[in-house]
Amino acid sequence: MENKNNRKQKYTTIICLCIIILLMFSGYGFCRGKIFEKVEKAVNSSIDVRQKTQRELDRWEQKKTELIVEYDRLKQEEEFLDERNKTLIREKAQHENRLQSLILQKKESLKIQKDMLPFLHNVQKELAKSISDGLPFLQYERKSRMDKLEKIMDDPDVSIAEKYRKTMEALFIEAGYGNTMEIVRKKIKIKGQDVLEDVFRLGRISLFALSLDRKSAAYFNVTEHKWLLLDNKYIKPIYSAMEISRKRITAELVSLPIGRLEN
Repeated sequence: MENKNNRKQKYTTIICLCIIILLMFSGYGFCRGKIFEKVEKAVNSSIDVRQKTQRELDRWEQKKTELIVEYDRLKQEEEFLDERNKTLIREKAQHENRLQSLILQKKESLKIQKDMLPFLHNVQKELAKSISDGLPFLQYERKSRMDKLEKIMDDPDVSIAEKYRKTMEALFIEAGYGNTMEIVRKKIKIKGQDVLEDVFRLGRISLFALSLDRKSAAYFNVTEHKWLLLDNKYIKPIYSAMEISRKRITAELVSLPIGRLEN
């Protein structure tokens, strides 16, 4: 009985040890599975982080390249704008200098205009007086020119430049008469009688007249403003001067009674 109990106790002990061993081995496998699962999750997480980090690095490199390109473009644009700004500053200085010059010119122009108008009026009056008081030639033509000039000078809508041009034009025409000679046949008043004679103009200096029969000569006295008879000795010189003017004879020296110049 005792042996049977001992054997039974022995078998029970062995079974418990086996159960314990089985339980131990089964627990170790369970723990190992948990560890493998944790390691796998950690590795996968690390891979995900690595991939995500790489993608961020790739995006940053692309962005960096774009920023470098944009920086270079802006740098070139800045250099261009800087040079353009320098050019504009120089142009501004030139324009300012030009503006100041134009302002000075305008002031001078206004001053000239202020002084010019009285001067032109004076020239016009002197021309008109010289025509009325001077030698009576081309009277209608010259008086008409002076009348037109007077209207222009009195017209406020006509510019100073146009008034100046017309005045100088009339002045040059009158001055041009001093370089010409002219012979016309017309009636003149001598001693209260109208006589048809050949009138010879020598520039703006003198007017001479010869009767058609060449038996008398006269000259226009500017001081007395009338025709006066000349001595018969002047008939031939006046006739020679008229023939030279007509280019019928060669030029030669002739003695004409020009007299002294009157103011």
